[in-house]
Amino acid sequence: MEIFEQSGKPERRVTKATVSALEKEFAEFEKSPEAVLAGARARSSELANRISGKDRRPFRLLTDSHHCQPGIYIVDYLINPG
Repeated sequence: MEIFEQSGKPERRVTKATVSALEKEFAEFEKSPEAVLAGARARSSELANRISGKDRRPFRLLTDSHHCQPGIYIVDYLINPG
């Protein structure tokens, strides 16, 4: 992993917090990769369920061609959740 940062300030809170979160995540993965992957899959499935709605489709039509140029649709689409 590489971090490229540009800042004139000596204290970089966001970078420090990000590195800390990544270290924690990698340490958990090193202890039990199966458990971490199972948790990620569960979160992914839960997110997919929230986005797909009651009809269980991977996208929702937000507006149709009546509101914009014909043939153009605005959708909420599920791509690689989690």
